[in-house]
Amino acid sequence: MGTEFLKIKESEDALEIIQNLFDKYYTLQSEEIAVEDAYGRVLSGDVYSRMDFPPFDKALKDGFAILSQDSFGASEESPKTLEVIDFLEAGSTTDKIVEEGKCVEISTGAAMPEGADAVVMVEYCEKMDSAVNILTTVTPTQDVAKKGSDTEESKLILKKGDVLTPGKIGVLLETDAKDEVLAKDICLHIASSAPEFVSRKDIPASVIEEETRIEMGKEDLAKKPEQIRAKIVEGRVNKLMAQRCLVEQPFVKNPEQTIEQLISGKFNIVKFDRYVLGEGLEKRNDNFADEVMSQLGK
Repeated sequence: MGTEFLKIKESEDALEIIQNLFDKYYTLQSEEIAVEDAYGRVLSGDVYSRMDFPPFDKALKDGFAILSQDSFGASEESPKTLEVIDFLEAGSTTDKIVEEGKCVEISTGAAMPEGADAVVMVEYCEKMDSAVNILTTVTPTQDVAKKGSDTEESKLILKKGDVLTPGKIGVLLETDAKDEVLAKDICLHIASSAPEFVSRKDIPASVIEEETRIEMGKEDLAKKPEQIRAKIVEGRVNKLMAQRCLVEQPFVKNPEQTIEQLISGKFNIVKFDRYVLGEGLEKRNDNFADEVMSQLGK
């Protein structure tokens, strides 16, 4: 018989040999790098949350922070009237305490004032000078994210050996989004639909003023009475702003659902950056619309 020059091994055996050589001759080392350089790298150790997130009870909707019991029995036919004692935007605080018959006007993301246990959405309220009519009943904790409800302090959020993908890098930056698949869908939507703002509160007043000026000057409204023209323009500008706000856009994979409805109770979108490749940058053939269609099976 001739000499056998080639010995064939099963792939599992070959992988075991390679792994044994790797373990024998390679010493695992770690290094610190910038987050923007972390894509595709492997974590050398477990990552634990350093804080509760959110770090306080916070409002999930724009509206009024109230004692839920003050809304019991409220309806459009029989509203409950409460005194408005303060206004809270995201990042602001108050020393006012919400007691029976009182409330605080509040923006999405703001810390809940002491005493309040629920938020009534602004759509179900009628604001007056220093009071508000509540038109619906709410339950305790309604539209409130409790402290630590997304991630508790010292909770394991990423494991040693995890490969850092965009979703996991996002977790490292701000441990708000826990659903990596949903986070990717949001990124896909942003790439495809090109929103300019997260929500209405992010739109500069100058943008709204400019759009209003443009609409007011359109020929089809020239002969309309001033009051009617102003009402039509308000509706048109409102529609334009909805098209430019991420949370109000129809989800690209399910147009019957808005982004706000999609993420409600799951996570909050703080900000986003959308990059467009230009002539001076390396071009790629990625087609986000095609990717969306392929995921839809079309």
